[in-house]
Amino acid sequence: MKRGFTLIELLVVIAIIAILAAILFPVFARAREKARQASCLSNVKQISLAILMYVGDYDECFPFLYNVPPVGSRYGLAQLIQPYIKNAQVYNCPSSDGTVTMPISYLEHRSYGYHIGLFTSGTVPATRKLAMVRRPAEIYMMGDVMQDPNAPGRGHLPSAGPFQCDPDGSNCQICGGSHNWIFGPHNWARPGFNFIERHTGTGNAGFCDGHAKAMKHMALYNNRNNHPYFDWDK
Repeated sequence: MKRGFTLIELLVVIAIIAILAAILFPVFARAREKARQASCLSNVKQISLAILMYVGDYDECFPFLYNVPPVGSRYGLAQLIQPYIKNAQVYNCPSSDGTVTMPISYLEHRSYGYHIGLFTSGTVPATRKLAMVRRPAEIYMMGDVMQDPNAPGRGHLPSAGPFQCDPDGSNCQICGGSHNWIFGPHNWARPGFNFIERHTGTGNAGFCDGHAKAMKHMALYNNRNNHPYFDWDK
């Protein structure tokens, strides 16, 4: 005589599958994020090396973050190092909080921030040279920052929406530091971005010797003190 499943047996099987799914889904999510983190780290590494190749070809000078000439369109770091990368997608982190629709010239709207002590902007000449960096293996050059200007975690004026720093860039709610202007501004009316831990509690950072690694916000800002990762001339 053929015998089918009883209702209790069927419910037990469904319960077991539900328990396994509840256990495995977070594991799968972490695995996906690890893959995104690896892709982002590759982006940071490529951009860092492209910057250093540019530096090697142009009298050891770091490129502009952006420049606004008296005549013509603005241009900046992305266009200057594009011959060494030949890929605009490397400026977008796969785990970023925003979708980029801006042209490549508007780098400050993309996923990564750049140390404005090294990369000058506006009408300031690009005079920072690699030889001026005292500790290239320690000095942060670029890496993950908050992309959405209205999301928590990046400093901007209170009138612009949620914020985690005072308007002058002080009192970061993450580490208590005063560090907004280490990174380039979202636009000329707002302070700069903050380094963001978007990859399971870490963010990717690129350094002046070309290496890249994942770091905690507190570690990068050295427990509320920008030294040693940002003081390039000390």
